[in-house]
Amino acid sequence: MTISTSHTIASSHAHARATLTAALGSPRLGSARQVVLLFFLVVLFSFSLIGSQLFGSTVKEFSSIPTAFFTLCVCVAGSGYIYRPIQAQYPVLGPLFFVIFTLMHLLVITPLFLATLNDAYAVRDEQMRQ
Repeated sequence: MTISTSHTIASSHAHARATLTAALGSPRLGSARQVVLLFFLVVLFSFSLIGSQLFGSTVKEFSSIPTAFFTLCVCVAGSGYIYRPIQAQYPVLGPLFFVIFTLMHLLVITPLFLATLNDAYAVRDEQMRQ
């Protein structure tokens, strides 16, 4: 067995354990996960709506609400970079939108998600010790 194969198996096992932990958290965490997901979707939809209204006529990534939603999802995942297209067309409003969206994502949504996962791990750890 090669090193990469054993690394893949180990990471697959860790991923399965993390998924099981998130899925088997206490019932009170189930509602917390739903609230965080709902909050994430509301924020993403709000920024999609704002981006579509502000930049939709000139920036193709924001030409419609579904396109803007997808663009922002890709941006949140770290695969897309929307700064240059909106900054080229809107030198002041584009960077302002990007900075507010990025700060909202990095300083509000991500910590909420991580706190929920942390609680799930704590509950799962407590269950495993009993």
